[in-house]
Amino acid sequence: MKKAKKTLIFLIIVLVVIVAALVAITVINAINNRQAEKDKEAAIINLGSIGEADRFTLDCGKNGEDITFVREDETWYVDSMRGLTLDQNTVGHIAEEVSGLTAERRISIAEDISYYGLDDPSFRFSASDPEGHSISLLIGKSFDTIAGTKYYVMKPDGDEIYTVDSDLVKALDYGVFDMAKPDAFPVLA
Repeated sequence: MKKAKKTLIFLIIVLVVIVAALVAITVINAINNRQAEKDKEAAIINLGSIGEADRFTLDCGKNGEDITFVREDETWYVDSMRGLTLDQNTVGHIAEEVSGLTAERRISIAEDISYYGLDDPSFRFSASDPEGHSISLLIGKSFDTIAGTKYYVMKPDGDEIYTVDSDLVKALDYGVFDMAKPDAFPVLA
């Protein structure tokens, strides 16, 4: 009987130690996850935001055209061509991409900006909303990484260069008629 009692006490002690170790591991993992999230948030470089706009202007797109988009009753229009039916997903995607721009890396300008393709940018982008928030960027050369294609960007009067994911450029690289629904054009017989 004494031997069984000693074995039971030993097993209870082992169980308590195992439970304490599991609790300690869980707490340590939670602390590490919180720290990783804080580090990830600290690494995000905010380039600007325009919030959820009902009106914004992009002076980019193909051929450098100036396009003003207006949202009324949850439908996007080109301000100067209200009769043109737009692909709402495409314009919505652009609005989402420009609402809060972030960069992945900051580079101090140590050499000629032509190295980054920013002396004669391939793309210029600016957007603003009715509240007066605005974003302007010059978009330079692209470069490939293991994680995908990135672009060099800088603010027009800035002294730093940033790298951004290609999603921004892909979203902005549309002309007005690229955003039109195919049924918006008359059929010529």
